[in-house]
Amino acid sequence: MSIGMFTNSTFNGIPPLKYLISYFYSLCGQKVQVYHAEVRGLSVFKEQETQIYPLAVFESTAATLQQGGFTKIKRHLSLLYRIFQFQSTNKRSVLYCIDFATCNLLLISQLLFFFQRNKVIYHQFEMYDPARASKFDKINFWIFKKLASRLSLVIMPEINRLTYFKQSTGIPGSIPTFIFPNTNSDKADFIPAANRVTQKENIVIGHIGSLGTEQHFIKQYVEVLRKLPPNFKSLFAGRITPEVKSMLKELGNRVQIIDHVLQHELKNVYASIDIGIILYHPYELNTRYAAPTKMYEYWSCGVPVIAHKLISLEPLFINSIQGTLTDLSNPDVLYNELINLSKQLETWDRNSLRQHFKDNFELNKFISGLDSIVRKTI
Repeated sequence: MSIGMFTNSTFNGIPPLKYLISYFYSLCGQKVQVYHAEVRGLSVFKEQETQIYPLAVFESTAATLQQGGFTKIKRHLSLLYRIFQFQSTNKRSVLYCIDFATCNLLLISQLLFFFQRNKVIYHQFEMYDPARASKFDKINFWIFKKLASRLSLVIMPEINRLTYFKQSTGIPGSIPTFIFPNTNSDKADFIPAANRVTQKENIVIGHIGSLGTEQHFIKQYVEVLRKLPPNFKSLFAGRITPEVKSMLKELGNRVQIIDHVLQHELKNVYASIDIGIILYHPYELNTRYAAPTKMYEYWSCGVPVIAHKLISLEPLFINSIQGTLTDLSNPDVLYNELINLSKQLETWDRNSLRQHFKDNFELNKFISGLDSIVRKTI
């Protein structure tokens, strides 16, 4: 059996994939064939586990979004050829994809050329939002709904997102589904076990990831930061829009901004954080239904989290040790939550939270569950 991973975009920069690829490699006993647009410096693949066939090579993720129409068409044609070539030479295989356009090509080629023994797995990372979809996206979604009954397995990061997906696509209940969280850690040992030092002078609130004004409760958070006691510091790591950066710089030395940090360097950042904050605003489907990868990383490091009451997060906060969901649109409420949580830090047990992560979100647990479904499907 062979396994091929296909997308017209890129697999680079999607943290859970490195664990899935290792699983696929162990499942098929040979290198996983990957067809995608390569982004230099962001590879999540191990050379011994994968054979990469780049449809294009870009210097950055942003560059993949700035390509012209001719380049997109050329890449689609190249992908279509690769799909046909792969299925022609691998009569019993698994084809994995993460976007509707590619999934449609896989299913149509399977139907037209009688590749019936090949199985198609769809794994969603970005949701389809009708309010923000282009004509191309809408056409692909319409086609996908017509073909979705031919899927062999659907993988979703959260249960609420799976519920929405079933409602919006109308896929048959007979199609197997599986929940696989978007965490970047397969173990609860991301940083050395250590509880907070009670004599520590400052309380550090950390925000990891991109930050803008439309998608996040940043204005409310800045208002809260102005009111907090002087021993509260805030650390921001990730891409920040110029407007937000200007707002933060007005807070002086109470704020530290790290423009770019490599994934393997994040463990040192998490080690310095006392409280993690998720500022997602429910302005679109992705932020309402998608649980951010960084939230799982906070928990794997024993860091409690404060976030807005989002549909995607409510089923995940099952123990008070994880932190709290609150109303981030109200600065007074957020202020009180930060003060209350800070008072608990001196006796906070990071190891208990790390154990909770291990028991409920560790990827090894999910991979074993996925394996049982995949083996039944193929």
